[in-house]
Amino acid sequence: MVKTAIHAHAGSREAIRTTIEKIQGKSAFQGTFNDNVFCGSFDTRL
Repeated sequence: MVKTAIHAHAGSREAIRTTIEKIQGKSAFQGTFNDNVFCGSFDTRL
């Protein structure tokens, strides 16, 4: 099971390239974790 999800909100080449750089560790992730992404529902955590 995957405990991390990365949301790249665009399908452009730039967004895809940037996402890959972050996965590879070439660029730092920015932002904050929002615990509300699961909406308080158990089944969204599966």
